[in-house]
Amino acid sequence: MKLSQATILILALFGSFGVVLAAMIFFLRPVSETVRKPSDPLVSPQIVEEVVVATEISANDTSSHTGSSEISNQMPKATPVSQPPPVSTESIRFQKKLQQEKKEMGSLRLEMERRLKSQIAARKKKITLLARNCQKLGPGEAAGILLELDNETIADVLGHMDKNAAIKISAILGQLGRKTIKTN
Repeated sequence: MKLSQATILILALFGSFGVVLAAMIFFLRPVSETVRKPSDPLVSPQIVEEVVVATEISANDTSSHTGSSEISNQMPKATPVSQPPPVSTESIRFQKKLQQEKKEMGSLRLEMERRLKSQIAARKKKITLLARNCQKLGPGEAAGILLELDNETIADVLGHMDKNAAIKISAILGQLGRKTIKTN
């Protein structure tokens, strides 16, 4: 069988491609099994215990066979695991800044809650004082003062007053054009 030069060239190219591909697969293949040292913090103690138990069981099994050297040669060899890449100083700085901002946000939140509580307490104190002063006045005078306030505040003031005085003031407010105000 006589082959032309072109056919020989194509077969040589495919053959060399096959050799290069096989070499790449052999040299660049990922390591499939990795064994870590028991002192490695990335390995849980349960995994280490399972590996130790499996090794002891396989050692017991191999000693009972006559060809124990054959079986021990078949066991996979331990390969060292590469260390994780070091953390950059920029990411450490970013984490510290993030933690600092988190602390600041927490302190700001606490400060805002404290201020809100103090404002609520001050409002309640003012409402109580206004209710006491409105009870001392006549219903017409109190209604004239309360007419300047919003409905929610009027309802709070009337809620802190004596029921009879609150009903009289509410009736006058209704006559002056204020809608019905529900008290607590």
